Amino acid sequence: YGEWQYDPVVKICRFRNYMRGTIADSNGELYFEQKHKETEGALTVYAAFQSASEAGSEITKTLDGDFDTRWAVQGTRREPSFGIFDFGSVKELDKLYLSFYQGASRKAYFKVEVSEDGGNYTTVIENGESSGETDGFEIYDLGGIRGRYLKIYGLGNNSEASASWNSITEIAVSGK
Repeated sequence: YGEWQYDPVVKICRFRNYMRGTIADSNGELYFEQKHKETEGALTVYAAFQSASEAGSEITKTLDGDFDTRWAVQGTRREPSFGIFDFGSVKELDKLYLSFYQGASRKAYFKVEVSEDGGNYTTVIENGESSGETDGFEIYDLGGIRGRYLKIYGLGNNSEASASWNSITEIAVSGK
């Protein structure tokens, strides 16, 4: 359960989620905590934004601790879709953990940018490509870049039947 709210900082709608897996801080703000052993100590995500999604497969599915749910959205290199994860304040970002739907049978293509203010983004992964060999987490180096927002563009996959689809099952970022 949740609701969409417009966020003028990133100029996109923000999903405020009231589903299992969210926890409220002392101000009543909701956030997501990671639930995977591999990502213990990952940064807390305070909000998630999306440019689009398939009905029932919203971006919050990447934060629910369940590899069987996913954020599904169409997007290609020419017409990418994206999601933004807000860590609440500027952090030093070290590693990106991503898992993809059908990750053991197809490669996913993506781009990653980071911003301190939600307006000016720096590309940290230009031509990201998953291995196509695992449904679990794959780890990508972010080099300690400072940022509050992490933006991931879905650029499709190598499946002939569904090349324009992007399906991320889980995401986490480590840092401090």
